[in-house]
Amino acid sequence: MVGELIEGDALQLVVEDVSTTRELDEFTEADAGNEFLVVRLAYKNISDEFHSVSGWLSTRVRDAEAYIYDQSLFGTGESLNDGEIAPGEVERGDVVYEVPEDASEFVLKFDFERGLFEELERATIDLEAESDDPHVLEQELGVEVYEIGDSVEHEGTTVTVNEIATETQLDDFTEAEDGFEYLIVDITVGNETGEEHRVSTILQMQLKDQSGLSYGEDFGASTALDRAFDEGSPIADGDERRGQITYEIEDGLEPLYWVFEFALFADGDKTFWQLR
Repeated sequence: MVGELIEGDALQLVVEDVSTTRELDEFTEADAGNEFLVVRLAYKNISDEFHSVSGWLSTRVRDAEAYIYDQSLFGTGESLNDGEIAPGEVERGDVVYEVPEDASEFVLKFDFERGLFEELERATIDLEAESDDPHVLEQELGVEVYEIGDSVEHEGTTVTVNEIATETQLDDFTEAEDGFEYLIVDITVGNETGEEHRVSTILQMQLKDQSGLSYGEDFGASTALDRAFDEGSPIADGDERRGQITYEIEDGLEPLYWVFEFALFADGDKTFWQLR
């Protein structure tokens, strides 16, 4: 049920809220006869090892007639972030399903393990019942957290968070919404891997708050920067590249972490810098 704590071997899971809407934003409307079912989900890694979780692969919704609905391609502004999760880390966000308006009695299926060689571990959560004592997961990072100015090396790639800055307006056309600010993270990536190396601001970098919500780069704001991080070409072996990345967040949000994953689809290299 909503608010109930469910515990697997490596993860704790809570469905925190369930709602329906015809529109996710001004550009995203459900098909005729359908609506969006929005599930606010949170999970915490309670093991001593990194763990990979995917809302796309691990979740689906079933209705009273046993029809199954996979996660929608559309999301909210606080969508659940897929990928590896560090010991003690919490991931929190929305997963969205497009369902018929006349469907009912939804349950969420969550697979804790989906590997070929792991035994299936599945939770079934009633989305139409609520706990009298809802549980809230709290993040307690069980990995080393670095500071601004620290450099971290992994398999020939070195990443440094040089400095941060905040602005409410970047140019005549780029201004943060009321109550929000732009956080600008200045980084350097060095390459000593022996070959050309690419990094991705969208796939490998994110901002994260203490509640577990993740924030992706604000691409529109980054284009207003004179020194935006250039990912259009690979970094040559023996070279380094410096640049800035912009995120739009609530004013004064803290604590706040910048996160870099050195290698995609590999557990154990997710690294945290505390920005404030």
